[in-house]
Amino acid sequence: KEKSNTLTCMGRILRSTQSYLEAERHLLRALDLNALNCDAVQQYAGMLLLMGKPQDVIALLDRFFEAAGSTWESARRHLLQGDAPWFTSEQMAWDAFNGLHSLRLFSFNYLGGASVPPLHVYQEHARWGEMIEERFKEMKCTEWANTKDAARIIKVGYVCLTRRGDVSYMPGYVRLTECV
Repeated sequence: KEKSNTLTCMGRILRSTQSYLEAERHLLRALDLNALNCDAVQQYAGMLLLMGKPQDVIALLDRFFEAAGSTWESARRHLLQGDAPWFTSEQMAWDAFNGLHSLRLFSFNYLGGASVPPLHVYQEHARWGEMIEERFKEMKCTEWANTKDAARIIKVGYVCLTRRGDVSYMPGYVRLTECV
């Protein structure tokens, strides 16, 4: 396990320097030693996505979830019993598990409709949503602090990813500031 973590750290460093072939070699070796090394899985999956290999990302994460368990309850014991010693709390393990599911679903966006039917993508998202809902069902909000006046003004804001200021200058976007 310790060697797997060391190889993962080396893979992360190599990935950050864009030495993808060397990073891949280290990360695959780390996963050979510990298939439940979430950090190695996440690093390798992210690198594969950068390299334009979303199908490989999905296959990698499917293998991980097959080994760890595809539901939180089944994966929880694997992630907290020393297979991933950097998890010191259930919340940290949940964040990693949830992040890997998110990355898997994100990868579907790069496959194209021909290789994966839209209904399958929808079903995968729905299943993930049910898992999150189950995890936080006790925290469900049943009362809202806002007014229930249907005529209230709703302000809608956008964050501009170009960092050039107002989104009204971006072609193809409509600027909405207030809706009644």
